[in-house]
Amino acid sequence: MLVHEKERKNLDARIRISYININTCIEGSIYLCLYIYICLSISLFCIQVLVHEKERKNLEIEIGGYKADAHRTRKQIFSLEREGDQYGTEAAAAAAKYSQVLL
Repeated sequence: MLVHEKERKNLDARIRISYININTCIEGSIYLCLYIYICLSISLFCIQVLVHEKERKNLEIEIGGYKADAHRTRKQIFSLEREGDQYGTEAAAAAAKYSQVLL
């Protein structure tokens, strides 16, 4: 009986050590998975930041184009208004000449 009990205790100790080893491996795998998940999350965040920076630069360029276009349009409007004033002055002078001719 004593021999069987020693063998059983020895077997129980080996089983306990095996469980400890298995649990250690599982914990290590879990930590490794968490580490990989965190690294991937950080990488994804960095990629998103880069994409947003590129979008921001593109939008700034687009806004700059709109500003330049608005400036050109304002200059054209100012030129057309000045031209309209000239034609108005010329038309008033022509109307005055016409009315003098009629009298």
